[in-house]
Amino acid sequence: TYFDLMIQEKKIDGIWYRLEVNKQEAIVIKSKEEIYNGDIVIPSSFFFEGITYTVTQIGDSAFEYCECLTSVDIPENALTIGNSAFSGCKGLVSVTGGEKVRYIGNNAFNNCKRLEIFEIKDSLEVIGNEAFAYCECLSMEIPPKLQTLGARAFMHSWLLAIDIPDCLINIDKYAFAE
Repeated sequence: TYFDLMIQEKKIDGIWYRLEVNKQEAIVIKSKEEIYNGDIVIPSSFFFEGITYTVTQIGDSAFEYCECLTSVDIPENALTIGNSAFSGCKGLVSVTGGEKVRYIGNNAFNNCKRLEIFEIKDSLEVIGNEAFAYCECLSMEIPPKLQTLGARAFMHSWLLAIDIPDCLINIDKYAFAE
């Protein structure tokens, strides 16, 4: 059908994407073959079949349970990191890039026990429920534009210090529960 031609799922340079042809946008999706591992650099854009696509999202569950994933560089144009995008990535140590990310979904980094470095900061407005729950090694600053911190966002995460920005207007229940 016409709709099927406008949205395609393709593997390009080792990463699976949902391509939205009309918008010229790509969303990173869960691999249909193997589990992602090692260090991943997601490009900000790529050229495929005559079209330049901009990567705008890390989709829901895109890297979920990729236990051997060690680092990821989020593309500069990504606005969203979806629900459970990296949940259960127990070997994930570092997340960098993502200068324009505004939303981190529920459980996005839940149970990333080795996650130490999280450098997405400046544009972030929402951290979803349990987004960083059980991240036992995490060190991060609360972004200056953050407005909403979801329920149990940092539950069982051993943050040593935290600065709360003035613009934070909603901290849900048990955001920092042990």
